[in-house]
Amino acid sequence: MFNAILNSELLAGRPVIVQVHTKKVKVNSHFEVKIKSHFVVITGVNGSTYNINDPWDLEFTPRTLENGALGSYKIRALWLYHYTDNNFWPMFQNNLQHTGQSQFSGPQTYNLKWVFDSKNYSTYGTFFESQPAIDSEGKIYIGASCSGGNPSVYFTGIYAINTDGSLAWEYQTDDSVVATPAIGPDGTLYFGSVDHFFYALNSDGTLKWRINLGSNCVVSPTVGPDGTIYVGADKLYAINPNGSIKWVYEYHNYFVFATPVISSEGTIYIHTTGNDSRLIALNPDGIFKWEYNTLFHSSYSIFPVVGNDDSLYLPTHPNVLKVLNPDGTLKWQRSFEQPITAPAIGSNGDIYISEIFRLNSINLDGTLNWQYENTGYYPVPVIGADGTIYVFYNGSGHVEAINPDATLKWRSAEAFTGNTTSLAIGLDNTLLLGSQDGKLYVFGD
Repeated sequence: MFNAILNSELLAGRPVIVQVHTKKVKVNSHFEVKIKSHFVVITGVNGSTYNINDPWDLEFTPRTLENGALGSYKIRALWLYHYTDNNFWPMFQNNLQHTGQSQFSGPQTYNLKWVFDSKNYSTYGTFFESQPAIDSEGKIYIGASCSGGNPSVYFTGIYAINTDGSLAWEYQTDDSVVATPAIGPDGTLYFGSVDHFFYALNSDGTLKWRINLGSNCVVSPTVGPDGTIYVGADKLYAINPNGSIKWVYEYHNYFVFATPVISSEGTIYIHTTGNDSRLIALNPDGIFKWEYNTLFHSSYSIFPVVGNDDSLYLPTHPNVLKVLNPDGTLKWQRSFEQPITAPAIGSNGDIYISEIFRLNSINLDGTLNWQYENTGYYPVPVIGADGTIYVFYNGSGHVEAINPDATLKWRSAEAFTGNTTSLAIGLDNTLLLGSQDGKLYVFGD
């Protein structure tokens, strides 16, 4: 499927970003090395060849491959969004697998470039509590929540922000937008609201369509490779780009308050909430594949993450990370001293998971690599292309950049407000932080 879509995009003259799994790469006549997974940008040339811009290539030389021949590359994930010289973060945790791995490095030093102030926090109680999304032109989209519930008093909806921090437009909904929007291949913005509606907006902020899902829509949507939108509410809805319902999956009246994830093979994974929470695997047509009982009462969002080898990483009991094989069998599990969040997974397979008072680096076999100690709580990390781990530290409100060897790269001079705030990485190596003080902070070198 990925190869067919890749060919279609390249023949249309649109470069794509892919995450690839490589075989052994020959360094010289004496030895070879295996690179697990990383990102490359592929462009078509006259419809007949691929140019691969691969900064991780050991020889650091451009390569041109014949049409249809990806050589040693095996595609692990594909982004159909047009590659430009601007920012890019199209959905929650950046990709279909929600690994938090960026194809761009992020800032190497601390510098606050600009701040967008909604100017509604002190007056109206508007604040940000989710990651922003970034389209192919660098425009930033972030959902606005409020401390009250009266839309005539409090602004709730979506802010669209230009690359210089100015307001492009805003779209008001009837209640809070608490989850990260997703951007479709054609630039359409998708998001849900507590007002029970799921929205599709054109890139200029006009309404394309909306549908009433009948319950709070507080989950980040995921846009599949074919443009299908998957969003959880009282059920899992698969929605066509024109707003028609493709199919609906319901599990014993349990809510799906966790963002769906999609493996490289197209399997859709959701986590249900309730007294007997389950991880559910579905085929692309919505047909049940298998389920795994997490043995954990869950009334809040727990989302699985898909690793480079299609293993599933799921926080279950507040202190336990379970790792499942693609067939739903248990691979390994690890207990922690304190409650944990979902992990972020680097391009080399390293697992980074936040715990109260520390950030943990876990090896592929479940053993501990290192711990970075602090006092407080980290939301889900994000990872730069160079391996830098970026975290927001709730204890002091600081943003930290941590090297892959657990040394501190930099720490923000300012402290920021919020305890559910998440980060995102932009193409020009910026780092974005939406805060509960109603401001969006952008850092960059």
